[in-house]
Parts: sequence; structure tokens; C-alpha cells
Amino acid sequence: MNTPLCLFRRASLGAITLLLVAGNPTIALAKDLEGSKDHPLLKRFEGSEIIRYSSKKYDRYTLALGSSLQGDKFGNFDKQEILEGSLTRIAYRASDTSSLEVFRNYEIELADKGFQPIAGNGDKPLSGAAKEFANDTLYFPWAVDCQGVQGGEVIPRWHSKNPYYFAGKLDRSEGTAYASVVVVEASADSPKFKANDVLIIVDIVESRALQNKMVQVNASEMRNSIEKTGKVTLYGIYFDTDKTAIKTESMPTIAEIAKLLQNDLALKLMVVGHTDNVGTVSHNAELSMGRAQSVVKELQSKYGINGQRLQSAGMGFMVPVAANDTEDGRAKNRRVELVKI
Repeated sequence: MNTPLCLFRRASLGAITLLLVAGNPTIALAKDLEGSKDHPLLKRFEGSEIIRYSSKKYDRYTLALGSSLQGDKFGNFDKQEILEGSLTRIAYRASDTSSLEVFRNYEIELADKGFQPIAGNGDKPLSGAAKEFANDTLYFPWAVDCQGVQGGEVIPRWHSKNPYYFAGKLDRSEGTAYASVVVVEASADSPKFKANDVLIIVDIVESRALQNKMVQVNASEMRNSIEKTGKVTLYGIYFDTDKTAIKTESMPTIAEIAKLLQNDLALKLMVVGHTDNVGTVSHNAELSMGRAQSVVKELQSKYGINGQRLQSAGMGFMVPVAANDTEDGRAKNRRVELVKI
């Protein structure tokens, strides 16, 4: 853990008052962005208002965990974890406070909700490379450019100071939840911020299994597609993030591939893996090849398909079938194709 546990004990915070509120009609909340709302797992800081809001049922998220460099506890954030699940991102603006006061309140609230700290900088503001990481990865993607043409709801990174960061994990029966909180002050006026206003970015990821929304393709449909186009695209073969082992829910599709090959003993196939564009070119090429090889091995070991009838290839994200800048597009690009040799 990067954050000292003492920071999460209410007694150690002296006279700090818990100002996070939710559902209290006696406390007037500032005007929120239309259609936005607090996440049910986490209250808001008193008087803050929602200025940006995004909620997706399933997406990928990079959680910053800390530094792998000795003696560089908070100077770098090169240790990361890739999460998938429902993702809610909320940006709040608060006035007449400091980033430290807001951050301490969120520390208490998250501890009270049962979140275990897994990263953070509660002893001092982020600096150096870690500050740049917070700017670029955690809240800068929502920032404005130098002309403010994107609306100016978020502090430009060159107008920020005293950033704090927390990451926590909550194990639940319905799935693990992760919380990431970045708190930073504006150092100068910007289109929608005054100097010393506080920006709060709250990201909540609730891990869950991806719901299979693709129609399973049977052996007959595979054969028809191969006869017409020379290939068939499959979405019923599943892998965990950054893994090559085939998940058990893939077995019905694997069985149909085996049936296709058993029904046509002259058929030879190239099994081709494809990924989305998250990660480097070389990593995704290696990952997609490993996944294709796993399919080939499964067909050989479980169904006795002659290895001379199968080859494997990995294309990474080099042959997309949809844009990678949306959740649906990335899902379509993560696929396995069978190409007739």
C-alpha cells in the first residue's frame, strides 16, 4: 500500500470535519450538469457541483498504482492495472476550500465505505512525473485546449496546483469495486474556474463479466460464410484482459469449429487473432498470436483435429472492423477469424 493506514483513521485527522453529503434535504447542493448524479457508492463534498459526467455499462480503465522505482514512492506512476467493467466518471467543482481538505474528507468517506487503500499520496501533493501522470491520464483527458474550445469545464493542466490522488478497492459479493479520486486546485482563472477553485475527479469501476451480446455462429453458418467470403468472424471466443487462456464460456463456439472441420476433412484453416488498440503494436501482435495459438491447441487436444490442418496468426489491431474510439468499436475489433487456406 502506498498510503499510510493512519490516514484512514478518523482519530488521526484531528478536527477535520466530514463534509461529504448525500440525500440530505437540509443541505443545498449547487447546480449539477443535466442528467448527472452521484455514484451510489460515494457521497460528494459539501457544496460541490457536477460539471462533467460519464457512465458506461462496460469499458476499460487504467488504474494507477504507484512506482516500481526504489526510493520513488510518489515520483512516478508506472505501475498500473487494467480494469474492465461498468465505469462512472464524475467531475465536481468546489469553492472556498482546498484540495487537501477535500482529499482528507474523501479518504474518510472511502474508508468508512470499506475501500482498502491500494495507492495514493496522502502525505504530500503529487510532484514530478506523478503530477504529469495525474494531469495526462486521470483528469487532463477532460481538460480544455489552450483556446478552451472544449467548454472549459476542467482546469487546463498548466493552471493546476496541489494535486492529490487516492485509489481504493472494495471486495463485494456482487463483484469488486475500485475507486480513483483526484483532487487539484486551480492556480489561475480559466473559462469556468476561478483561481483556488477545486476540481474533484471521481472514477468508479465495478468489475463484472462481459455480457455476451453476440449471436453464436454454428458450424453450418461458418461453412456458408467461408464459402462466400473465404473467412468467418467469431465473437464467441473469450479471454481475460491481457491473457491468452480461453475462457470456459468459449467452449460452445470451439465445439462448432471442431464440427466444421470434422464435417469437411479437406478444409484447412488459418486461425487469426485480433485485438483493439489498447496497448502497443508489439504487445497486441504477441497477444493476438497467443490467443490464436490457444484456439489451435484446444482444437487439437480436445477434438483431435490434425495440426497440419491449422495455422495461427496474430494481427493485433492492424485490421480493425470499427473505430477504436468507442466501447462498441473496440468490442467488435476483439475477435477471432477463421480464414480458409
